[in-house]
Amino acid sequence: MEGIDIFDPDLIDERLEKPKPFIAHIHNNDKMINLKSQFEFGHDENHFDFYVSANPIWMASTLTYEYRLEGAETDWQSLNFSNLVHYPNLPPGKYSFQVKIANQPEIASYDFVIHQVWYASWWFRLAFIFAGLFMIYLIYRMMLARRTFRLKQENRIMQLKAEQALSVTKERERIIADLHDDVGATLSSLHIYGDLAGKVWDSQPEKGKEMVEKIRDQSKELMGRMSDIVWSMKDPKNERYSLCSRIRNYANELLSSREIQFADVLASDLDEKIVQPDLRRNLLLVVKEAMNNIAKHSHASRVRLTLSEKNGHLILKINDNGKGLDIMMVQNGNGLGNMQKRCQQMNGKFSIASQNGSGTTLTCTIPMATFSIVDGAEFP
Repeated sequence: MEGIDIFDPDLIDERLEKPKPFIAHIHNNDKMINLKSQFEFGHDENHFDFYVSANPIWMASTLTYEYRLEGAETDWQSLNFSNLVHYPNLPPGKYSFQVKIANQPEIASYDFVIHQVWYASWWFRLAFIFAGLFMIYLIYRMMLARRTFRLKQENRIMQLKAEQALSVTKERERIIADLHDDVGATLSSLHIYGDLAGKVWDSQPEKGKEMVEKIRDQSKELMGRMSDIVWSMKDPKNERYSLCSRIRNYANELLSSREIQFADVLASDLDEKIVQPDLRRNLLLVVKEAMNNIAKHSHASRVRLTLSEKNGHLILKINDNGKGLDIMMVQNGNGLGNMQKRCQQMNGKFSIASQNGSGTTLTCTIPMATFSIVDGAEFP
């Protein structure tokens, strides 16, 4: 309008802009993600949609793109007439989505990671292996402990059988010794008295009658001893053969004939703890010795017997209201020595408390541990 403009195309530099690929946006499980900050996904966040484009934007729709997903693909794929790449159900792993314009070297990429499910992760597998090894070790230890326990039980059973056999042997020896000492000696005496009675019966009838009386007394005593030996072998759990019943019956039978009142306090549960035949018999013989002494020498009108357990000890106490005795003058006669000896055989202590005219108290204190010691063991 204000002059002439001259335009020469040959004088204009040709500067055509080269298109560059880029990833416009990405959808994960139908949700848009932030390309600059979000690169890690869970095992269930594995559906991806990649939208590609190029600069300048006005050229984007005219271009042909190529793409690949490193970690899942090795070759480039052509994307014709579309700008969307879809990857459903990608497995866990490391990936790099790459896109370029066909026949051009420049590449746009997006690197991301899909993590394993927790039970498929390396640390869980390692922990699972260690847990499996630990369980195998525990099972091995349990089997070893069970086998060791079984061996101990078998050894214990063998030991108990050996102890039982030893106990039976010792009990047999004790019965043989009792029969030899009590029965054998008494039978010898009966034989001697019988011979003497036969020789003097015609010439000395009074002497012969005296011998017959001794034969009768010793026969009765022998029957009592045999009865005690047989009784000691019976089952103590049977009320008929219990220690308490035996003591009560013997005391009532002996003392009632002499018009002596008898009272007792007997702990019946002790019968379940005192099962060894020799201990049962020793306790019974201590009571019998004491009752015989009272019946023969005490001139008592009342007798009280107590059998109880206290502070881990079995306490046998026999008290009468007789004439008493002088402890300093007493010798080990009248069965007192026998009672003390039998009490000591049971690892117990024997004591006498008495004064002239004020009655007598006999006490036998025995550790309850004695009744649980294996036959043949020594008590400390």
